[in-house]
Amino acid sequence: MKKGKFFKEKSIFILLNFIFISTSAFSYQINKDIRHTYPYWFYCYIKDKEALFKDVEDFLKPDSIVIYKSKRKMLLLKNGILIRKFYVSLGRNPIGKKEKIWDGKTPEGLYYIDWRNRNSSYFLSLKISYPNFEDKINAYVKGYNPGNMIMIHGFPNWSFLYPKYQEVLKYVDWTNGCIAVSNEEMKQIWDLVDDFTPVIIKP
Repeated sequence: MKKGKFFKEKSIFILLNFIFISTSAFSYQINKDIRHTYPYWFYCYIKDKEALFKDVEDFLKPDSIVIYKSKRKMLLLKNGILIRKFYVSLGRNPIGKKEKIWDGKTPEGLYYIDWRNRNSSYFLSLKISYPNFEDKINAYVKGYNPGNMIMIHGFPNWSFLYPKYQEVLKYVDWTNGCIAVSNEEMKQIWDLVDDFTPVIIKP
């Protein structure tokens, strides 16, 4: 009885060793294939610098957005260093601070990205936290509805049918108060900017 148990345990041990050796050989072959796909020095560099690449990716994430209305420029900054710069279109009545709904003006002040909409009427939308407390007080004193839904977005979704129209939109102020860029630029902004990133809009 003991002899049968011994042979059974020995058989299991041999089987486990076979599985381990086979798995190790398979893993070695995969690593060997990877090393032979690229130069060995490049393979070693990638393995050693994975953390560095992650740090670079994090560095390219902006920690603030600054918009200069008079210059029609939007800057993405990280610790004060320029990461990206875009030409923007503003509300159809761009001069002055937004005070009420449908006035066609773009807000001025300190805000942040409070949510995003992939399926909006415009190509990708990042919502700015307008109205802030100051905007609400100002509107209340004057008896206005301050409005909301001020976004950073791309072109209208239907405009892909008219490429020449999209070209015109790049150089005119056409929104109801939002900040607009081209669809290609909006994709970059969407990927780079995290929710709750501060947004400073200057005259």
